[in-house]
Amino acid sequence: MFVFAFVLVFLCQKSVSLPALRCSVIKTLLLSSYTLPMVGLFDIYAPQRVILLFFIKLATRPLLLIFVVYVCMIRPPAGRADTCVLRKHGWFIITYHVILVVYSVFQQFKPDSIWYPVSAYVILVWSAICPLQILRLLQADTEYWRGMGKRVCSLQNVAYHSQPRSRLQTASAVNEGISSHGIHILIETHRDLLIDFAHLELKRKIRSGNHVATFGGRLRSKKAVAVKVYTPQHFTEEVVGEFSHEAALCASLRHPNVVEFVGLCVCPPTVCLIFELCQCTLEDVLAKRGNSRERGQTTWFNHKNE
Repeated sequence: MFVFAFVLVFLCQKSVSLPALRCSVIKTLLLSSYTLPMVGLFDIYAPQRVILLFFIKLATRPLLLIFVVYVCMIRPPAGRADTCVLRKHGWFIITYHVILVVYSVFQQFKPDSIWYPVSAYVILVWSAICPLQILRLLQADTEYWRGMGKRVCSLQNVAYHSQPRSRLQTASAVNEGISSHGIHILIETHRDLLIDFAHLELKRKIRSGNHVATFGGRLRSKKAVAVKVYTPQHFTEEVVGEFSHEAALCASLRHPNVVEFVGLCVCPPTVCLIFELCQCTLEDVLAKRGNSRERGQTTWFNHKNE
């Protein structure tokens, strides 16, 4: 139970780092040991009721499948492992529990039946496949962190084509220089500000610069946002510090006259800062005010001449 649940709990984390790994271990221990207090109480207060304890364990052990179905089929972690691979992993765990129930029944009531060793052999083979299934799931998740997912590639292509011609060779070499360690440090530092890239929809390019492109889009198909897409060559400690400082500074600014900072999106090998989308720039506002003042002065001058 621990092995099955650990991988799924780990996929629900927002980063691949030691703090996320420790958090996954603690959560999985709590999730997979819920039957221990029940068995302990029965051993203390009703040790003679073996059959009742057997059926209670048989009924409560598959409760873990609620979590499995929720993560693998109902609401998979957005942007992590492929949903198809997750569904197959979920069905693998469900099948394992079905075989385990059959094996437990034959072990308890029909130990002399031929189906008892058969079911034992089947569950042994099925358990041996488990590491391969977990490896496949982690490989699908690794594609996300290496920037090989479909969503990440689309964002990389957009950022790539937004660079000037003189920068294309530099931008194409980004994947080789990106440090995943720096990315995970950035994620752990700003966990509360993280927004999943799956919730972002880029529509039009507003402007572009050196390793930076700004796009207009929508967050969760509702809120209009401006997305600043950074594509740094190297994720050094200095670069991580700059991003962390800028994100923290933007998050601390809360004022009606200051553009709202929505969140941070880390999508290897790019980092996105998400702000509310302004309908016009400061230059446009000042230009409109200047025009209105000129019109007012002209009207006043005409009235004076009359």
